[in-house]
Amino acid sequence: MRFLFYFFILLVTPSCMGASKYSQTINNPPYKNFVKIFKELKLTKCKKSNKEKLDCVAESYYSTGSGLVVEVGLGDEVVILSAGHVCTSSFELKKEDQNYIYYWSESIKILDYKKKFHEAAVVISEHASRNSGTSDLCSLIIPDLKKSYFPDRVRMSKVQPKIGEKVYYIGAPLGIYHPPTALITSGIFSGEIDDISSLTSLMASQGASGSVILSMDGKIYGVLFAVHSEYKGATIITSFKKTKNFLIKTKKYIEILNLQ
Repeated sequence: MRFLFYFFILLVTPSCMGASKYSQTINNPPYKNFVKIFKELKLTKCKKSNKEKLDCVAESYYSTGSGLVVEVGLGDEVVILSAGHVCTSSFELKKEDQNYIYYWSESIKILDYKKKFHEAAVVISEHASRNSGTSDLCSLIIPDLKKSYFPDRVRMSKVQPKIGEKVYYIGAPLGIYHPPTALITSGIFSGEIDDISSLTSLMASQGASGSVILSMDGKIYGVLFAVHSEYKGATIITSFKKTKNFLIKTKKYIEILNLQ
């Protein structure tokens, strides 16, 4: 009987230890601050002509991305951090398109954890460029909401991530989102690539762009904006310094807008 009792303890103990260890990995993930971003691009393509009536074709394109409501030290403004290409498109006319004139407009809606849609406006949007030194970042505001709508205050980390440190994000890869339940994905911070980007082992796919990368205690490290085409476990995020400076810039822009 005593032998069987000890054997039972040996079977149970590892599972208890494992559950306890798992419960301490992520400290209160701010899943209610996650938003799914919907962008609509309306594009009108008109053929250049000497005729009074232009030959035009109108098209609409839709895309989705991820974002997180973050704290930048302002009043009641609801500020969302995401990736630049999620919020705005970057067009370059190709040689074969020089005979056309393009007109386009973009609009953004966000879906929150209460399954409600809201209009959002871009504060700043930058695309990744080593030449200009900008990373792929965007900040949005939701004019019709106040801070109290979102329960958590997600802030920028005071310290940079270390190589080998575990990180995670809350996102909507492939558009997967079941409010208020959002996918939480963890990985390892692998180090800086250059001044504007860093490498992680987070798994990602289309739709996860714009996901805010967090430390295990919920502090901001960067924003996911690219994934390797052949290996979905090699993801590129914005650098810590660029992300920190971008949030400072966002705060200044909003303060200026509020004075006007």
